[in-house]
Amino acid sequence: MSTVVAFTLWSVVVRRRIALLAAIATALAGMLHGVEEPYAWPSAAWLAPVAVLAWHALRRRGPAPRWTLVCIGVYVGFASITYTLHFGFAVLMIVTMAVLIGAFRVHQGQRLWPTVRQLFLRLLPIGLVSLVIALVGWLPYLLATSFLLNNPRSAALHYLPEDGAFLPVPMMQGTAFGVLCLAGLVWLLVRCRRNEVAASMLTIVIAVYCWFVLSTLALIAKTTLLAFRLNVILDVVLAVAGVFGLLELIGYLRRRFDARHALQISMVACALGMLGAITINQGAIGVALQDSVKAAYQDYYPTGDNAMGQRDPDELGSWTDDEVRAVAELTGRAPEQNLLLSTDYKLMSFKPYWGFQQETPHYANPLGDYDERAAEIHRWTTARTSEEFLGMLRSSEFRTPNVFILSNPASPHSDVELPESEEGKLVLQLKGDAFPQLPNVRDYDVYFDPAVFDSPEFVQREVGPYTVIARR
Repeated sequence: MSTVVAFTLWSVVVRRRIALLAAIATALAGMLHGVEEPYAWPSAAWLAPVAVLAWHALRRRGPAPRWTLVCIGVYVGFASITYTLHFGFAVLMIVTMAVLIGAFRVHQGQRLWPTVRQLFLRLLPIGLVSLVIALVGWLPYLLATSFLLNNPRSAALHYLPEDGAFLPVPMMQGTAFGVLCLAGLVWLLVRCRRNEVAASMLTIVIAVYCWFVLSTLALIAKTTLLAFRLNVILDVVLAVAGVFGLLELIGYLRRRFDARHALQISMVACALGMLGAITINQGAIGVALQDSVKAAYQDYYPTGDNAMGQRDPDELGSWTDDEVRAVAELTGRAPEQNLLLSTDYKLMSFKPYWGFQQETPHYANPLGDYDERAAEIHRWTTARTSEEFLGMLRSSEFRTPNVFILSNPASPHSDVELPESEEGKLVLQLKGDAFPQLPNVRDYDVYFDPAVFDSPEFVQREVGPYTVIARR
């Protein structure tokens, strides 16, 4: 679907035959990145043609193209409710375009304030339309935080992998995709002064590298801007630009050589293009997506089997079906009526349970009080009797779990090792923010004394490596 929409958008700014090739290049770039983050892929795939429309709308001398500005605003608003990072980048890109266009006009002798006024009036409808759409997703959050007056701290930006610490240079890869990106970069640099499409796409490339610089500077404030998430945008832009550049090269060769060789040139170009597309596609499946394909075959279904019909009792996923059944039988409730404290987070993918704690602070809702909940779990582990533990649950400021799924090191299927001081206890693994280390997550265990569940208020069952405990 994203590729179809990309084709439609490209059809607005270039001829349909060229738009089709641009959409194919977009899809090939998506094979390397987009399928890993499907929620981020649409805004990345559509950015390039939207940027061309924005460049044209801002540069236009006549009346403002209202519907074009509205469409750009719809895209920016869509990005704001699907992938906030792309929303911020799109805003930076459009503002950068306005600044570049304004600076060029003033340099040509136009008056400063009339130029600023015209560009502002072009940016205004984009901002208003995107604001209305953004509020659909953001208004509840803004109200909950009193419009950012009491904005909770979030660890979402605390991630700096290797590809975020270095500037991306896809055009220097010794692959078919690298050659395509190199051709795109050359075309952008050569054609940016006389071609609107090239100028707007080069602005995206510049904005990506500016974002990397800003992300590096953000380290001073002990955070990042997740610049590596823009690699997919850079790849898409350079790949599409490479298609445009190669098409111009083929046209030049057809004109440069004798007309008798035009057909041969076209045939060779088509053959090389198909081979390149096949190489990129196979490379994505065989290399870039290899780990994901492996996981798809080895991850366990809610039935306790994987895609190959295998079941290994030593693998935690093989007990999923038994866990779900135990929770249902011990509680007698529908899944959506149960609140779980567990680190087996896949359970909540298979059944609509509520979870007391998110898997990591980086993916936790800023309004979810991740650190406070972790501290509350720590407090519970200090209980030594069931009466003390139940008192803690009753006095908690949070809605407390009615199901505890804890690792049982005494199980023959468990690989958890206990320190001598915690012998005989049940284990829950928690995670903390370890930025700027890589990995950025610190795993640590907390221990529950089984005696705190020795009460008529609790019922429990052993399920493989887990002890499932339900509060009556």
